[in-house]
Amino acid sequence: MAMNISAEGQEITRRFFKAIELLKEAGQIRGLQTVTRRYGLNRRNLIHVADSPHNTVLKPELLHHLVKDYGVSALWLLTGEGFIFSYGSDTATVVPKKRRRKARESES
Repeated sequence: MAMNISAEGQEITRRFFKAIELLKEAGQIRGLQTVTRRYGLNRRNLIHVADSPHNTVLKPELLHHLVKDYGVSALWLLTGEGFIFSYGSDTATVVPKKRRRKARESES
């Protein structure tokens, strides 16, 4: 039985895959397979989600992984507002996790 995903849910899914593409362009990941291997996901199922956002659900923990491990903005993922990356940039230049942590520590 096919699900009927809201327009907001579909947009969240599209932003998730846009973030994956930007991380790939920035050289932070090699592609979707990097994410599926790192988190023990079925690549084929995730491709199905990308192809059918109108009737497939993106697991919330996948959003968590992008936010926690790759610096993607939770606000942007959920609402489309603000910058794509949590450190204030819409460019595909991704700050490595270690540098982000050091920057936060020096602000304290």
